[in-house]
Amino acid sequence: MTMHYIYDVSLFMLFVSGSFRICLGNLNRSEVENLYAYLLPSAASSTYYKYIRPDVDQSYATNVTTDLHVTSLREVDEMTGRFTVVTFLNIYWKDERLSWSPSSYGDIREIEFPQSEVWKPALTLANPFSLLKPLGSDGNLVRYTNNGDATWYVGDVMQALCDIEVTQYPFDKQVCPLYFRIWGYEGSDLTLTPSTNDVGFTYYVENSEWDITKTEKEVVVNEAAYIVYKFHLQRKSTFFLISIYIPVVLLTGLCPLVFLLPADSCERVSYSITCLLAIAVFLTIVSESLPRSSSPMSVLSFFLVCDFVLATCLCVLTVLGLRMYHKDEKEDEVPAILKKIAAFKCFRCDSATKGDTPSSQTAVIEIKEKSAHEKTVEFEEVTWKTVARMFDLLCFFLSIGACVVLLVVYLMYTNIV
Repeated sequence: MTMHYIYDVSLFMLFVSGSFRICLGNLNRSEVENLYAYLLPSAASSTYYKYIRPDVDQSYATNVTTDLHVTSLREVDEMTGRFTVVTFLNIYWKDERLSWSPSSYGDIREIEFPQSEVWKPALTLANPFSLLKPLGSDGNLVRYTNNGDATWYVGDVMQALCDIEVTQYPFDKQVCPLYFRIWGYEGSDLTLTPSTNDVGFTYYVENSEWDITKTEKEVVVNEAAYIVYKFHLQRKSTFFLISIYIPVVLLTGLCPLVFLLPADSCERVSYSITCLLAIAVFLTIVSESLPRSSSPMSVLSFFLVCDFVLATCLCVLTVLGLRMYHKDEKEDEVPAILKKIAAFKCFRCDSATKGDTPSSQTAVIEIKEKSAHEKTVEFEEVTWKTVARMFDLLCFFLSIGACVVLLVVYLMYTNIV
């Protein structure tokens, strides 16, 4: 007796999980019910078998229609790829076994049953973030009309996997899908189709970070039918524009100003290192809010890395400029090539205002012009301080150009301009 009970329960669980399949062939429903009663006599307490599809001719597929409504977009987690949305589904099919004549029952035209008491499609979110399980709970009801039309109302917080594309962060757009399929049935058993209505947003509450710009729906048929709802999302970038983007751009523009500081102020190195550390802080903030993936990477991350490299180069150039400025002309004479460049650029300095002795700082550059009469042209003195000022001015314009090019390339890749 005990072994027979265990055998019956085991068969019952196989039917519930969908792993036990009946070869239907051309049998009608009554024949399938007889077979079901033979296999599970303890469960056949009535003439309604909730584990059998409702079609009279079981060789035809049962049509199930879905209608999706969205109440709120809860979260889009870039780090984990989790897309969380609160939805409710209206699911429709026809079950002629639960039809009746209203005139025989006090003109009752609609009735509701708990979902656990009737047949229902085991609709499942096929791309869940964590747990794969059929939708619905015992508290959900299925409403039937007198002609057997069934409507199942299911509400749930959907957590699905979404392939996050962060290339244009924080001006990015995402496409996050919800894949639904009916578990335990093949495409020849059930057909899953979306309703003609668009995704409903009647009770939708706006999200503070994302806008749903468009929705799409399609049916994918392979071994089993899938219905796909795609949500096109646009990030609201105002917060990131104010808190990250504008400060980074302004900080990038401040870096070249280090070459305009007086060399005697002793603030150049500390200024350049401060800019370098500030860029490193923003790079850390952006990196912590993005997925740890190498493909693709955010253009903003590349921009900050290039900005960091530029700030590092400016620190090195600042040190070199200060070293040239404080060199002693008595020990290190200015090379001839630097004298020619300084003379060509007409960088002049008044040695009298600096308290330098003319004998130690005067350098005469002779340029011989071949003509009818050779003439010697003497240029004013060129010192290490003169070379350092020329070097600072050159670095200033080059760094400004590098910042502009870097910013323009970033704007082009993010489609802002």
